[in-house]
Amino acid sequence: EKALDAMNEIIKYHFHKTHILIDESQLRFIPMDLNSLESVKDAAKMFLDLKLSLDVLICNAGVLMGKKALSTDGYERMMQVNYLGHFLLINLLLPKLQETPGARIINLSSSQYLHARDGLDFDDLMCEKTRKFATFSQYGHSKLAINLMTLELAKRHDKIRTYAVHPGVVWTPGIVSNLPPLWQVVNTLIAPLLRILEREVEHGAGTVMWCACAAKGLPPNGSFLYDYKVKPLNRVSQDGDAATKLWKVSEKLVGLKK
Repeated sequence: EKALDAMNEIIKYHFHKTHILIDESQLRFIPMDLNSLESVKDAAKMFLDLKLSLDVLICNAGVLMGKKALSTDGYERMMQVNYLGHFLLINLLLPKLQETPGARIINLSSSQYLHARDGLDFDDLMCEKTRKFATFSQYGHSKLAINLMTLELAKRHDKIRTYAVHPGVVWTPGIVSNLPPLWQVVNTLIAPLLRILEREVEHGAGTVMWCACAAKGLPPNGSFLYDYKVKPLNRVSQDGDAATKLWKVSEKLVGLKK
């Protein structure tokens, strides 16, 4: 239902701007649940079967969990939905992206990666051993993983322009639905203040769309951006060795390598 609403919104917006009506057949909805790696594989196959070109891939989905939960595949849900699912999707679609000159990948990150200030614990990415699950810490780890993946993508596939983008604090209805009841109550009480501080979706999406569509003036491949500008990352987000190690570990986790 949300997808159909979004498609109708695209049709209306395009007509408003250009006075040209898009044929509904030009828009395709492919269902995908990042909580299931099998669903990601099915979605990628559905797209590839369409025999279409792929110019831009925007990895935008994410989730915030108030308590530890597992994905369909048995992984910590935030790490899978926010990072691993996107890693698998990108890899399955890489051959198609490589066919398109100037193809781009935009990964939605967050300043919350700073919660993972000591870097990734490769022996306990899923909070199964010694690392205790904490909402914003694990969310930060998933976003650090996105930054490192972006760095590695730019190194491995330099003909594809890849960026990580922090959209800012954007008004997102339902973002707290997975948080504990007390947090939801607090969020409701301070909602008027949050609405003043948070950005509208159009503002948050601005840098993403610029990275996706700009014909010139683009920043260096692999950059982290906020408000159309490259922002410096901390040491752990620029660790090339960690980025390569994460790539290899992720390949095994999603079944691309044994």
